[in-house]
Amino acid sequence: MKLMLRRQRGFTLVEVLVALAITGLIVPAASGTVIQILQSTHTTAHMLALRQVQNAGFWMSRDSLQGQEVTVPGVNNGFPFTLEWIDWDDNDVHQVVYSLEDMTSGSLKEIQRQEKVNGSVVATTVVGKYIEFDADDSGVTSCAWDASTKVFTFTITVTVTEQSETREYKVWPRTS
Repeated sequence: MKLMLRRQRGFTLVEVLVALAITGLIVPAASGTVIQILQSTHTTAHMLALRQVQNAGFWMSRDSLQGQEVTVPGVNNGFPFTLEWIDWDDNDVHQVVYSLEDMTSGSLKEIQRQEKVNGSVVATTVVGKYIEFDADDSGVTSCAWDASTKVFTFTITVTVTEQSETREYKVWPRTS
């Protein structure tokens, strides 16, 4: 009978306290890791959206500053639009067309930049992805040319998962 009682003793108070202390150290560390993973996903999406807006804004601003001729259609929120200029060094005629193209999945678009020199295509580049576009909503992604003030304005909205970034740019090109 003594042998049977020894086998059914259970845990001592010291063993239980040690187990609780170890659990008390492991659970907060695991919880912190899970929280960091969830926050990093949120931060990564936000940073990707911000980077896409900045990249598209950089290229469109850069080309707009060069533009001597700006052609923006009055429909489809101003896309595709064309910027033209003559190079000061060699008199080459540069033409850059920005267009919105469908991405492979979803309703989002990408901004493509096609550059021509003297009529020959030299490069086609994607300068922004995950672009929000609604042809009827000029508050999302749009561009406009004001001929009276000579101001080229464009707004870019990027959405990655639930994170969205919008920037508005105003450029005064060197129009002829």
